Amino acid sequence: MAPSNSAEPSSKPSLAPSVSSEPSSKPSLSPSVSAQPSSKPSLAPSVSSEPSSKPSLSPSVSSEPSSKPSLAPSVSSQPSSKPSLSPSVSREPSSKPSLAPSVSSEPSSKPSLSPSVSSQPSSKPSLAPSVSSEPSSKPSLSPSVSAQPSSKPSLAPSVSSQPSFASSKSGKSSPRSRRYE
Repeated sequence: MAPSNSAEPSSKPSLAPSVSSEPSSKPSLSPSVSAQPSSKPSLAPSVSSEPSSKPSLSPSVSSEPSSKPSLAPSVSSQPSSKPSLSPSVSREPSSKPSLAPSVSSEPSSKPSLSPSVSSQPSSKPSLAPSVSSEPSSKPSLSPSVSAQPSSKPSLAPSVSSQPSFASSKSGKSSPRSRRYE
């Protein structure tokens, strides 16, 4: 009987190693878990690879702006054409200035109009100062204008004096109310 008992426990110890084999399978689960996160880390680098593609977009964006800057220079080239217009305008004005000089050339009779004024204006330059004297008379108009508004402020107090009449009327009405009483 005793040896039979020893045989049974020997069968039970076999269960213990079997149990140890099961946990060994569970630890295998933990490495499998570590294998999964390893797959997730791979996602992280893949994400980093995606942003790397996006950074490439940012340089592409910079390349686009570079194309836009090229537009800016192109714009500058166009404006250069327009600036050429402005110089052409300056040429036109130069043609118009030429009118002024032409005026100064013809204005030898009418140079009193401006540049020639300095040449002949010796007789008519007095007109230029007289013009400055006229504006001086006009500035005097502006102070006279300020004098008028000062008269208008006086109207405001006169308006306040009218309400004083209204108050006197209210005083008259109050005695009337007393008369009714």
